[in-house]
Amino acid sequence: MINRAMKIHEKVEEVLRLRGMDDDDIEMFLNPSVEQIRDPGGLRDIDRAVDLIIHHMRRGSTIMVHGDYDADGITALSLLYRVLSRVYSPDKLVPYIPDRFVEGYGLSMRAVRKAVEDGISLIITADCGITSVEEVEEARRHSVDVIITDHHEPPETLPRASAIVHPMLSGDYPFRHLTGVGVAFKLMQALYNRLGKPFRHLLWDLDLVAIGTVADMGELVDENRVMVSLGLRVLRETKKAGLKALKFVVGVDGYVSTWHIAFLLAPRLNSAGRISDPMHSFNLLTERDGNRALLLSHRLNRLNQERQKYEKRILDRAMAQAMRKAGRDVLVLWDWGWHEGIIGIVASRIVSRWNRPAIIISVQGETSRGSARSTEGFHMQRALSELSYMFENFGGHEMAAGFTIKTEYLEEFEEKINRIAREHFAGYEPSTPDAEAVLRPHDLNDLFVRDMRRMAPFGNGNPSPLFLMNSLKVVGKELRGRTLYITLSTGRDELYGRIYDPSDRWMGLKEGDVIDLLMKFREVVRLGGQFLIEPVDFSR
Repeated sequence: MINRAMKIHEKVEEVLRLRGMDDDDIEMFLNPSVEQIRDPGGLRDIDRAVDLIIHHMRRGSTIMVHGDYDADGITALSLLYRVLSRVYSPDKLVPYIPDRFVEGYGLSMRAVRKAVEDGISLIITADCGITSVEEVEEARRHSVDVIITDHHEPPETLPRASAIVHPMLSGDYPFRHLTGVGVAFKLMQALYNRLGKPFRHLLWDLDLVAIGTVADMGELVDENRVMVSLGLRVLRETKKAGLKALKFVVGVDGYVSTWHIAFLLAPRLNSAGRISDPMHSFNLLTERDGNRALLLSHRLNRLNQERQKYEKRILDRAMAQAMRKAGRDVLVLWDWGWHEGIIGIVASRIVSRWNRPAIIISVQGETSRGSARSTEGFHMQRALSELSYMFENFGGHEMAAGFTIKTEYLEEFEEKINRIAREHFAGYEPSTPDAEAVLRPHDLNDLFVRDMRRMAPFGNGNPSPLFLMNSLKVVGKELRGRTLYITLSTGRDELYGRIYDPSDRWMGLKEGDVIDLLMKFREVVRLGGQFLIEPVDFSR
């Protein structure tokens, strides 16, 4: 039962009950704890993977830890490397991240050959490997063991790895929402259990789990939510020199939310893999010297600024194409020379603007590389699998995927992916979201702030509640670039929101207008008398 001595704001309780929670659910939901982190024993091959790691450590083998170049893969790699370094000689660990422009995504054949040449006996993948059938066979031919830890959509034919730790291959295993860094954490949890090491020492690495999970849009439900919630607390007090430096450089101090990860920390960790060397980000997350960490953080910040310039140039051209193709179910946009490290971000921007799946393709001669982002209800990886005969390679999951395709197939691909989408969306009518609760001005109090923070972390699977507030007065409005900044008064407090690429309706608002506003809270903090919000819709 809910502890009534700990009063809950009535609007927060109203939202939670609307989402189907009873008293026990609410009590657990609002109070995530270490005890809610489950034993990893139900994961497929987890015991076999731990056996192999211990076997190779006892032999004194050199172990390659192979990551990926996005924030989930980099945090997963960093977590494995940091934890293994505590129980094994760091000199025997070789971190590896493929060059996305040369090797592409996944366990790299170049990495396997390097492992063979360097006498490495075990490869552990982080956030990749589930589609790497040929690469694993190459490793097997040279008696190199491979442990795959991954969360992406498994193919029909699995690699013949020594062990595959993957939530989707574990039956009804409850951790199906884990991202790459979450799977890596469970493997290290199992290793600590076997070695008799204190589990509490692993909890200091939940900051990495929080960053990777949020960056990869992992669903914030079940254990994912617990680990991210606890990870945010760790991140506020992190002991890692690299994260302390990165927080300083981007101006994050005190309270840390998923918003700070998604829009400040993760983009900088991702920037190295998008336009430079992802090892810069790995080095930051494993650096122990504060001065070197600060230099690396400034480098990532500069790379992110460079990435933003690339993004703006591509986005402007992609938006122009999208306008011409506005009637399509899937927006397939391409051009020569678009930076392949940026097209994934642009795809996300197009999805946000047009509310439909988007595929952005960089034409590079006879072949082209594409990055796809989806909307809820359209499984992108499965849709692409129906057209797999067109691709040289592809992979991903429900909401995001990537592929390499012959340029001559682009128009045919656009036609066929839209046919698949038309059949999928036949009869589908997007609905206008309904408010989950109506807020009155006096509801915005300290108890509301506290309980909305307890309801966080917000993100995929646990969206920030949609509230309706009536009779708000427009007291400020300013367009800066593509963003409209708007301030509304409740009569007691002010709501300050941003609207990216605003429609004519939003632009038509004037100071003094009174509106009813559908909104979310961007950060549940009161700054200088203002609440930061995400405006969704309005009526007069």
